[in-house]
Amino acid sequence: MTLENRQTKGLGLFLKKPEPGKVKTRLAKTLGDAFAARVYTAFVSDLFKTLHGLQEVQIFVFFTPDDDQIAVEDFLKSITDKGLREQIQLVPQGEGDLGHRMVRAFKRLEKAVERGVLIGTDFPTLKGSTLEAAWQALDSNDLTLGPALDGGYYLIGMKDSHPELFEGVNWSTESVFSETIQRSENLGLKTVILEEGDDIDDEKDLKNLFQMLRNQPDLAPETLLVIQDIWS
Repeated sequence: MTLENRQTKGLGLFLKKPEPGKVKTRLAKTLGDAFAARVYTAFVSDLFKTLHGLQEVQIFVFFTPDDDQIAVEDFLKSITDKGLREQIQLVPQGEGDLGHRMVRAFKRLEKAVERGVLIGTDFPTLKGSTLEAAWQALDSNDLTLGPALDGGYYLIGMKDSHPELFEGVNWSTESVFSETIQRSENLGLKTVILEEGDDIDDEKDLKNLFQMLRNQPDLAPETLLVIQDIWS
C-alpha cells in the first residue's frame, strides 16, 4: 500500500493467545491460571464489541506467539463476526521487548494508515469515543496518549512513527507515561493527553472493576459475567 492510498484511521491491538499460564500472570498468582485466561478472553471479547461499532477503521491484530496464527484466528472467530474479521489483518509481533515490538507495529501502521493508534488488552471498558478522540487529536497533532492510573499508558497514537519514544524505556514501571512525555517534548512533538484509564493487572484492580461494572454493566458485559462468579 502506497502513502497515496493509505486509509485514514488505523488501530493496532496487541494480543496474546489466551492460554492458561501465559496471560494475565499477575492476576493468576492469586486467582489461578484458568480463571485468569477466562478473564483475558472476556476482556478481548468486550474490546472487540467496542471495535465493532467503529466505522472505516483498518484493524491490525499484532499477535504472539508468532507461530500460533491459526490458534489466534480460531480465537477471533469465536468472539467476532465475519464483517468485523474482514477489517482485521493479523501480524506477528516478532521478537524483542515491548518497545521493539511497538516500533515494528507503528512502522506497519504508518505504511497503511494516516493516523495509527495502538492499544493493549488490559482495559476492557475502553470506549469507542475515546478511540475517536485519539484519531481526531492526530488531525493537528503528532502524538496522543491515554494515561493509565499505574503510571503507564493504555493507548498511544501517532501520524508518523517515532522509534525514540520506545527505545530503552523501563516498561511496566510507574514512570512510563512521564518518561514518554519527556521524550515527546525533547522531540518537539505536539501531544494531546486523553482521559485517564485503568489497566487491569491484578486482583485488586479486578475487584475495583467489578464494583464499577455492577453499576455500569454495559461497559464490559462479558467481563462482568466472568468475574461476578467469585464476588457476587
